[in-house]
Amino acid sequence: MSIARTATIREAAKSDRSMSNNEKRQIAEEFNAARRDLQAASQVAMATAAQSTSMYPRSL
Repeated sequence: MSIARTATIREAAKSDRSMSNNEKRQIAEEFNAARRDLQAASQVAMATAAQSTSMYPRSL
């Protein structure tokens, strides 16, 4: 599930009086897990990009 979709579901669940607290907690946990995964992937992508910034090898 995408982080945007999870965020939308999470916001809707916050104001939904018919949902149990356990259901809301589960949605919050899924949202946080998706956010952590996205942050980790972003850090890897940024680290990879930083390593390959030069098109030319360094010369002596």
